[in-house]
Amino acid sequence: MNRRITIALLLASGSPAAYAQTVGGGGSLALPEIVIDTGVKFDPNAGKFNGAIGETSDVAGINKPILDIPRSVYVVTPQTLQQQMPQSLAEAVESIPGTFIGQTNGGNSDFITIKGFQVSTTDAFLVGNNNGLLVDGIRAPYDRAFNANTQSIELLSGPASYMYGYASEGGVLNLTRKLPLPDAHYSVDLLGGAVTGSFKDIAGSFDFTGPLYKSTEGVLAYRLVGSGAQDQPWRIGDTVSRDFLMAPTFAWYSDVLTATIAYEHGKNQQPYDRGDTSLNGAPLSIPRTESLTEPFSTYDEKVDWVHGKIDYNLNKDTDFHVRYSYSSTNMVFNEVRSDHQSDFNPATGQLSQYLYTNAPAGGATTDQGLISASGVHRFDTGAFHHEFQAGIDYYSARTIEANEYESTSVDNFNVYNPVYNQFNPAAVFNLGSLIGLSPNSPISVQKSRELGIFGQDAITYGPLTLTGGGRYAEIYQYERYFGGIDTNNTAHTFLPSASALYKINANTALFADYAQSYNPNIYAVGLGTNLKFAGPILPETGTGYEAGIKAKFLDGNILAQASVFRIDKTNVQTENQAGDLTFAQAQRSEGAALSVLGRLTPNIDVKVAYSHQHVVVTGDDPIQNDVGNQVINAPSDTFFVSSTYHFLEGPLNHLSVTADVNGATKNAVDSQNSFFLPGFAVADVGFSYDYKPRPDSPLTRLSFKIANVFDTTYYPATGSKTNWITVGQPRTFLLDLSVSL
Repeated sequence: MNRRITIALLLASGSPAAYAQTVGGGGSLALPEIVIDTGVKFDPNAGKFNGAIGETSDVAGINKPILDIPRSVYVVTPQTLQQQMPQSLAEAVESIPGTFIGQTNGGNSDFITIKGFQVSTTDAFLVGNNNGLLVDGIRAPYDRAFNANTQSIELLSGPASYMYGYASEGGVLNLTRKLPLPDAHYSVDLLGGAVTGSFKDIAGSFDFTGPLYKSTEGVLAYRLVGSGAQDQPWRIGDTVSRDFLMAPTFAWYSDVLTATIAYEHGKNQQPYDRGDTSLNGAPLSIPRTESLTEPFSTYDEKVDWVHGKIDYNLNKDTDFHVRYSYSSTNMVFNEVRSDHQSDFNPATGQLSQYLYTNAPAGGATTDQGLISASGVHRFDTGAFHHEFQAGIDYYSARTIEANEYESTSVDNFNVYNPVYNQFNPAAVFNLGSLIGLSPNSPISVQKSRELGIFGQDAITYGPLTLTGGGRYAEIYQYERYFGGIDTNNTAHTFLPSASALYKINANTALFADYAQSYNPNIYAVGLGTNLKFAGPILPETGTGYEAGIKAKFLDGNILAQASVFRIDKTNVQTENQAGDLTFAQAQRSEGAALSVLGRLTPNIDVKVAYSHQHVVVTGDDPIQNDVGNQVINAPSDTFFVSSTYHFLEGPLNHLSVTADVNGATKNAVDSQNSFFLPGFAVADVGFSYDYKPRPDSPLTRLSFKIANVFDTTYYPATGSKTNWITVGQPRTFLLDLSVSL
């Protein structure tokens, strides 16, 4: 199975809520509930979560209650991860309205769309391509940032460049890592499962944490998370996927100073499978288990990452914050692929394929660094209370790729009668040598640097808080590909933001927000040697508006958020039908979002997420002229409904049952809207049972999940082409056993 059987061992952190485990490379599994006395001093998780509800968040720059943030903010808590047992980031954020799986780069990256606009991790091949997926507030260096060290996930809806630099117009997703705890806890976990139900695949993980030094003045604590997994492919023709993670973290907690330093070493190998092709305006009717690639088509990533933060409280009114990060990522790919629908002959079933690889030259290496400093000062002027925040950050990234190779096309693969391991091209060409590059000259060099200064003031008068501010940024972009300089420019921009929050009462607030975003256009779409730019290379820009209401019910056990929004995006880079790269396209997303989650009764948890959106092209190059077309991977309606029932007494005491359904309406297969992938609904069901015979006994949890219970055939996303259609996974079984102290 494709990464579904990864397992994790994660120790629940110090919230009263049960924590979820995520697995080395992208999975999350049920973890035993560990209750920690919230009165323990220096607990970094105290007050953050209430079951499925995120009580506070610092994703907007200052840690505040969710009801006091004048934007839509959604939190996937550890308890939610435990109940849903997601095996990828796309599954983990299903309870956030407006999120949807995006173009997954052949199944290797955390591509998500938010309100119709793509949010993705860094692809080592495309420096600066990470436009809104963060880890602890820092641009993620992983193609798969959701791993065994993930504690929770936050979404700040809408443009957020004023806070984080270049980012998607739809919002930013922040994955929080697990922090060391002031008390000792240990956990181990095993999981097996497969599409066939044979449980022949297995993975394991561990999570240890506790104090190294403890006094009334502070705590020095550690946390060590490790995981490994090997998944058999569920698509015939794909390769085995493997994941490994080792992540130590150290932290000092005191009343005045909190400091953390974390290291992550991760490796993963995944099949490079771009999906299926189409025929007559629909996915081709072949077995969904059949891959149109070869078993040696792989995507290998290795990451070493050091990051952390320092928080210093000068006094009750003033505090300072520093974040730092350095990472090095190496990416190697071998891909057997076809690029065009014309490569497929529907009459004979023959598919023309070629090999595309950078493996012989060692792949592509990306180095990224970030340093940021900010401060918050609170003061009063008469009846007005101010919360002033200001900061500066600097980000730098560089990718170097020694060379790439392509083979001649081969026509001996038949999609109606596939035979694998027969691919044997007559010749493989060094692409650099074809254009006269010297052996020591890399085929690709990409650089991106960004310097940002931001500030804002939140002014409160009675129940009303008005916030205004902005960010000035200087961003440098450089790309040399195939010996020619495609991008070499510096852009300057100022991004204003403004919001209003009106507290009707302690449990209800109205809000409105305006903000702008930008995203560099460093990458030349297609990277073909015959492409040329038509017009100046401008950053993508986004302007967003949102208004809504937040409220808590049932003594704070239910949190509801509803909003309406509009986002306009300009300078979208596209390749027109003449083969030129233009920046003339504009897009718009407008709609409404609803989220309801929490504990309905002591026995019943509920989660509801719904989004209705209209995401279309509003302007375009005259040659392309896609105006009015739906943007890909932006269906009009997405939904998620989940409920968990806890047996609290009787013979079934300690048993929990979870059922959910998620889906979407039709999805455009390409920018021309050649046809639409049909809408779908997929149901899952899960069970977990806790066993702890004595208070001092280890807590054992046995969890079982059936994903896609009705074995629905569906096609959730597209890779922007009619022959790159993502295939949804069939019925899958997961069995997890975890033990914790």
